[in-house]
Amino acid sequence: MLSHCSSLKKLSIFGSRCRLVTPPTQQYAPLVSKLERLDVGIFHDCLSFVHAFPCHSIAHVSVPVEQEGVAEVLLGQLDGNLLLRLESGPDMVILDYTAPASGMRRSFIYAEAVPESVVISGFHATDELLARVCEVRVSSACVALLSGLRALPSCTRFAVCGANEHPLEPPPATLALPKLHMIEIACSAGYSDADARVFVDAAVAQVKGPVRVLVDDGTSCRDITSVSPRDCVNVS
Repeated sequence: MLSHCSSLKKLSIFGSRCRLVTPPTQQYAPLVSKLERLDVGIFHDCLSFVHAFPCHSIAHVSVPVEQEGVAEVLLGQLDGNLLLRLESGPDMVILDYTAPASGMRRSFIYAEAVPESVVISGFHATDELLARVCEVRVSSACVALLSGLRALPSCTRFAVCGANEHPLEPPPATLALPKLHMIEIACSAGYSDADARVFVDAAVAQVKGPVRVLVDDGTSCRDITSVSPRDCVNVS
């Protein structure tokens, strides 16, 4: 069937615990010429499918987080600096890496999960991978997950959204962000500058230069403070 879909731009494959049957790679060549997104919801051994399917040419690929081997393959297709996103949805948490230079994006889905139950580990959070993260965007409900990433030595920009929907609380352990230049907080009009200062003071442990803090409450964007350079603090 897929061989007849030459104009297909998005392909979603779901089947709970089913196993994907992997046809020869050459059968996929006409299909992926226009494919922009691939969502795989198969939880049982889809590594052979990912190896056979030419995912390297698809801008956005999404798979269940349980597929460790698949993560290694997909993340290996991203070159250069990375943008890290963490967000929660109905009964799921999404971990997302994007290579800004190429626009390639790889998403990993924690299905039937809430942020409190998620631990980011393995190929999704190697030291080599995190060292390439230059920007972090996280929903307020997922801020606590950042503590498990140890340090983000190349991150220059840290953005938090959804503070009007979920209380913005600092992560359990402060974040080592030595190259940080800017913190952005998107919130509702009821979120005060004092709230933002408390969050910044508790969340950021290590900076080597002045950091601009910007608050966007939907009606205006304003600078509220600057974070001064601080000594290095170990992040557990």
